[in-house]
Amino acid sequence: MNVITGGAVYAFRPGTLPSIGGLGDGAYWDRGRHTLLVREGQHVVEVVDELPVNVNTVTDLNSAHRQAALTLAAKVIAHW
Repeated sequence: MNVITGGAVYAFRPGTLPSIGGLGDGAYWDRGRHTLLVREGQHVVEVVDELPVNVNTVTDLNSAHRQAALTLAAKVIAHW
């Protein structure tokens, strides 16, 4: 996880990726990088989820990574 202070101008670039509502001032999931980016004012929280997932219990690996990143980012943002 990275916090990029004052980095919203260069670190938060969703392009055509769909936004995620209800998290900071804006958020999006970059599936190819397993990365969630959340903008809060001029700051950006970047959560990369590469934790191992038990493929025998998870049918959608991308969703598992995305949910783990969302959960962590929400906890971080709640303490700002």
